[in-house]
Amino acid sequence: YLAGVDGAETLTVHILGPEPAAELRCRRKWLAMLAALPHVRSLRLLFCGPRVPARLDGVAEELVLTEASGGGGAGSGGGGRGAGGRLSLAFLRGDYHHRRPEAPAKFGQEQLAIAFHP
Repeated sequence: YLAGVDGAETLTVHILGPEPAAELRCRRKWLAMLAALPHVRSLRLLFCGPRVPARLDGVAEELVLTEASGGGGAGSGGGGRGAGGRLSLAFLRGDYHHRRPEAPAKFGQEQLAIAFHP
């Protein structure tokens, strides 16, 4: 349960200081997070930090939850939601307080921020 977020159809999370070998590796874990949030139809993740690879800087992408990625019905690990949830990802290399204004508009107002420290 997250105060002010429970029941929201869209959840925007800023992930600060992601590591290439952990948070930035494999999008499947984030699809699983979307599948585990039964009311969320759209999960927006902004990754920002000095370890974001230069090739990802400024990139935005969108993935759709399918049955193969865990979006099946009840009992499939999809939180009872069918396929069709959207996972939007955006990446910024650098310090959050400097780069945050450059985030795509739909990623601008976070409801949750998660900070990692190396």
